[in-house]
Amino acid sequence: MKKHLFNFFAVVATALTVMVLGEVLLRVKHNDQMSYPVEMWRYAKQLKTLVTDPKLGHVHIPNSLAELQNVSISINSLGMRGPEPPVSDPENLRILLLGSSITLGWGVAEGKILRALLQEQLGGKTEVLNAGVGNYNAERYVTLYSKRLQKLDPDIIIVHYFVNDAEILPPPAGNWFMRNSQMALMLWQAMVNLTVGRDDLKGLEAHYREVYAESSEGRKRMHTALLELDQLAQASGARVILAMMPDIHNLSPYPFGFVHKHMRGFAEHLDWTFVDLLEGFKDVEDPHTLFAIPGDPHPNARGHAIMANVLAPVLERMIASKIDK
Repeated sequence: MKKHLFNFFAVVATALTVMVLGEVLLRVKHNDQMSYPVEMWRYAKQLKTLVTDPKLGHVHIPNSLAELQNVSISINSLGMRGPEPPVSDPENLRILLLGSSITLGWGVAEGKILRALLQEQLGGKTEVLNAGVGNYNAERYVTLYSKRLQKLDPDIIIVHYFVNDAEILPPPAGNWFMRNSQMALMLWQAMVNLTVGRDDLKGLEAHYREVYAESSEGRKRMHTALLELDQLAQASGARVILAMMPDIHNLSPYPFGFVHKHMRGFAEHLDWTFVDLLEGFKDVEDPHTLFAIPGDPHPNARGHAIMANVLAPVLERMIASKIDK
């Protein structure tokens, strides 16, 4: 009996030692901030906080700051990346970006993200604000606007739409180990890579065809959210642009044109301006040159410059028409 107990505790002690040693080694290895899964994990721990509203899930921690993927991300008092919004001036025209981590500018320095580039190109009496939050879908960023950001009273709202914005996101969960252990995170990531695959574009295309099928609950909820935004925009007099962001894994031939077509039709139904950002990316020969870091398909500074160059002329025309009125 004593021998069995000794063996049991020896196994437990060995396992704990291996886990602790593995955790230490992983944290040392990932200290260079070049592991995309780990940096996203750190983002959730350092810049996000859970909320009780199931349609939001989480928001940014106001007045927080973190260095993630070797880029400083500063969150202002309203929970948005970037400087504090200036005091409202009726002479200024305010543009609000809604979206997820691409809109946030994940992996890109503040001065080179879409918000800053549009601000620089539009200049004058234009304010561009960034309400992008990582791991958001259409339902979440519309809820963020309706519950927390309407007071900004934007003149133009840009829905920076990505192909996965119609997916249903589960409520934030995860056990203690997933929230606090890099080893648990990497084991989970390895399991996902084995079961789903990292670059299975055919599987991804099939997945999105299900997401955008007429009977899809995710598509219905996305439509409902954007219809709500349309009502809010009409009530405030704001104009809306739906800027369709492509998945940059494979730009030619591009596998998700059916999503762009669907969103164009829906935007036109709402009488929104539709901008297909894919037009700016079609001449990129190697999409991997647009990745924030190897393995992270968020667009880098070059990708944000492409987005800004496509959007800026549309905004200039829209601003001119508002001024003329």
